[in-house]
Amino acid sequence: MQAPGGPVSMRHDGLEGHDTIWMNAARCRITQLEAGHISPFHTRHATIESADAAERALSDMQDAHRARFKAEEDAMEAAKEEVRKAYAVEDEAMSAARRAVRQERNSILPVARLPPEVLRTIFTVCSDIDHPLIEGWDFHFGWLAVTHVCRRWRDIALEHSGLWADVLYPLGPLWAAASLERAQTMPLIVHFELYL
Repeated sequence: MQAPGGPVSMRHDGLEGHDTIWMNAARCRITQLEAGHISPFHTRHATIESADAAERALSDMQDAHRARFKAEEDAMEAAKEEVRKAYAVEDEAMSAARRAVRQERNSILPVARLPPEVLRTIFTVCSDIDHPLIEGWDFHFGWLAVTHVCRRWRDIALEHSGLWADVLYPLGPLWAAASLERAQTMPLIVHFELYL
């Protein structure tokens, strides 16, 4: 900044505090007063105006910094969200690929050549001799384990309504509701416990 009484440097790069800006403005006015360019009254009035202007400039600068930092934060959060979505898509693609490999591997096993009606008979025998049950905190899957062997076995078991006609209510209301839905029109055998 060039003052009538000579050059006076006022840094205004946003790194100085309010007091430093005020002191620079005061030095500028003192230099002008000593040089006789302005009257003391004008100096006081101009110094107040200069301080007000400096304060407004500082406030504007702080607002600009806040806005810039907020924009940068928003951009960073958006970039993180895009990365998370990309990872989720890639993870799902890898899971689908693993499932496809397992299905292909299972399809070439000798047991995969058994026709569905033979598997249904085997599943029915399993359901007659090995009921699922809850013992304390432990859950015994029983014949339900066949639904966790492969997708083909699971599909055949879920579509075989006779397996689900034996409703074991002690396993809980969700289990009972699922059994009723899968049993379709089959006659039901309902197991429940009475506590007297």
